[in-house]
Amino acid sequence: MGTFYTDDAVIISPNEGTFTGRKEIVERKLKALDFDEDHCSNMVTTITQLTMEGNEIHEIGEWSCTWKTDSGNAGQSNGHFSSVLVKDGDTWKIRQNSYDKS
Repeated sequence: MGTFYTDDAVIISPNEGTFTGRKEIVERKLKALDFDEDHCSNMVTTITQLTMEGNEIHEIGEWSCTWKTDSGNAGQSNGHFSSVLVKDGDTWKIRQNSYDKS
């Protein structure tokens, strides 16, 4: 999972705050897999703007998912996101990702 991110990557989340660096991001992602948390399924992402500048890709889009808590409650969530990916050798890695919930 950590190989998807640059060493200096940043994720900005509306509920959990900012995570900086590959190690902190991976720790957060692993925590999100904990079954005590809400789970998002049927995730759909739509890129609405995409630009490439040199070795960087900038994308902006919308996301939605269906979620269900361990207690059985269900609902729909959606929002917007932006990401910056950079080329590292022959691989594209995430340098920045931020999202909100509508």
